[in-house]
Amino acid sequence: MKILRQLITLLTLCTLSSFANSNPQTPLQKVVATVNGDAISQPYFDRYAAERLAQHANSFDDSQRDTILNELINIQLVIQEANNTGFSKLPDVQTELQFLHNKLLTKMMLKQALGDLDVSEAKLKQVYQQKKKATYYKYKARHILLNTEKDAISVIQKLKAGQNFSTLAGKYSLGTSGKQGGNLGWFTPESMDATFTNAVIQMRKGSFTTTPVHTQIGWHVILLEDIQKAKMAPFNSMRASIEKGLREQALKQYLTRLKQRAKIQIT
Repeated sequence: MKILRQLITLLTLCTLSSFANSNPQTPLQKVVATVNGDAISQPYFDRYAAERLAQHANSFDDSQRDTILNELINIQLVIQEANNTGFSKLPDVQTELQFLHNKLLTKMMLKQALGDLDVSEAKLKQVYQQKKKATYYKYKARHILLNTEKDAISVIQKLKAGQNFSTLAGKYSLGTSGKQGGNLGWFTPESMDATFTNAVIQMRKGSFTTTPVHTQIGWHVILLEDIQKAKMAPFNSMRASIEKGLREQALKQYLTRLKQRAKIQIT
């Protein structure tokens, strides 16, 4: 059983190999082994080894190199068996392979697309100083988190009809704060989702959003209870949140550009 569990773990690391029809090579790539005519290339070996042993292949001793190569041979044999028996073509298997392929490709493409984003120390300090020069506030708010825009609009209509926000939050909100009437307490802009924050800072004290606010976790109806001037925290304590904000902003802009030139149909 231990050997089986180990092989399954190794296969998980290389699941995409079968999706990509084994490991692709160019004619110039060195081949470290062939299995029934399918080559295992040096770059493929290095990539697997880095994942398996978390160190560069050049630092392996002969024993470790032999172990890695034997694992790759075993994996290739299992992949070939899956392909030869038709197992790799089963709908559930194809769905899982497509999911893993899309997840990995998305991660790599976003890394490439956002790779030039300036998150240097100088840039982060520049953003910090810009925030510091502006009047800085903290906010006290409640929210009701819902699954759909339709549900959020329904709650807004109930608020317009005079129903109590805290009562509606306790009844409808999916968030953990629902039991506390949707209470979020005091927060500063950088501590919340950028879309949520942008909605809050445009609100008047005592008002609720008449248009649902959409974030990654769902649809929000927000009640702004109070606003106070706040003292800026030291740069070191805000560094991570500033960097996160820059990355989120860049990602949002990138996805917006893609959507603007895409034809999307929801059925």
